[in-house]
Amino acid sequence: MIELAVMRLSFRLAYNSLVQIIGRLLGGLVNLLVILIITRQLGKGVWSDYVTITSFVAIFTLIADFGLNSIFVREVSQEPLKREKNFQSLLSLRIGLALVAIFSSLAILSFTPHTTTVKLGIVIAVLAILAQSISYSASAIFQLVLRFDKAVLADIVGNLFLLVFISVASSIKIGIVAVIVLYLLANFVKALLALFFVSSYVKFGLSFDWKYAKRLLALSWAIGLTAVFSQFTANIDKQIVSLATYKASLGQNGHDAVAIYGLSYRIFDFLISFPAFLINSAFPIMLEKVKDNLEGLLNFTKKIFLVLVLSGIVLTGVSYLLAPYVLAWFGKYPESVAPLRILVLGLPVFFVTSIGFSLLIVLKKEKLLPLIYGFAAAFNFAANFYFVPNFGYNAAAWLTWITELLVLLLMMVFIFQFLRKDETY
Repeated sequence: MIELAVMRLSFRLAYNSLVQIIGRLLGGLVNLLVILIITRQLGKGVWSDYVTITSFVAIFTLIADFGLNSIFVREVSQEPLKREKNFQSLLSLRIGLALVAIFSSLAILSFTPHTTTVKLGIVIAVLAILAQSISYSASAIFQLVLRFDKAVLADIVGNLFLLVFISVASSIKIGIVAVIVLYLLANFVKALLALFFVSSYVKFGLSFDWKYAKRLLALSWAIGLTAVFSQFTANIDKQIVSLATYKASLGQNGHDAVAIYGLSYRIFDFLISFPAFLINSAFPIMLEKVKDNLEGLLNFTKKIFLVLVLSGIVLTGVSYLLAPYVLAWFGKYPESVAPLRILVLGLPVFFVTSIGFSLLIVLKKEKLLPLIYGFAAAFNFAANFYFVPNFGYNAAAWLTWITELLVLLLMMVFIFQFLRKDETY
């Protein structure tokens, strides 16, 4: 009986891992198809505004996530009878954080020199943070009961909704505001479908418990702040590229520059998602290895490190060569080839950073992560602020992976410091 139960659990874990891989790939491909339709059918102007709007909103999105799910799942696993009550508190807290993110983003928006159209698009798009807060909360239940297939299904349906309606709407040449409305609706389709699936496991409702909320925030602040800083770094460059006043000799303007760089970055963003598939499988093994001895953990980590470096180098070579041909699918964006090639040079760095991130968590040094990512975010902002107006959007591409290299070096410094102090190694 015990062996049968273990086999069933192993099957469920393998099934959920496979579902997540398929879901990420399908979601990424659908998003690329949406981008293809916008760039080819609606033109560079709409695409430029779309990049500016969605990157602005993305800066604030993870305030509503804040790494709460892992703490929720751990605690409910220990006290199953509190599942429903704690879920309602989690959902209430997330909605509260979403409102903070929305109002903060709108307050900052009022000080930016974005066009009226872009500002209107942002005002509409920030409401998607509310929908995403619901989806994040639902994902906690799916993780708890090992039903990631339902989370993936909700995500795919929402993405397909956006793809189908963007496809239909593009035939009548809709403007950016209509595109953003469809983007918002797609996010709420995902959220409502996720809530529908969650209703099989918990009763939907809002019940704010301030004591529980403080506990969640206290336990998740390190991962939460890390996610916020990382998201800031990943998106602030598009805002600077969009708003910069360029040197006359560059012959660039913000509206065109963000369209060119934004397309390169979206393709690059799809490529850097691949390490997650390996890390998600390796992380539980790392947690088991560290229980036995540190040497076993490090030997296993070195193997994963080697796989990530080699796969990153191979993908860099392939992406560098194919960049002009891939970008040709998205319309007339020959200028995007250079920034994409610069970005993919950093793929090995991004791949390796993912294992460093996991290793710090396994070694219980996650409180160092906000320091690392906070410093990197400040560096990236300051460097982009200076270099983009003087050297153009290619500077943003270089700084993207130079910042990630800085993150990796800081991680290595802290990891080696820990190893030197550990007497068992």
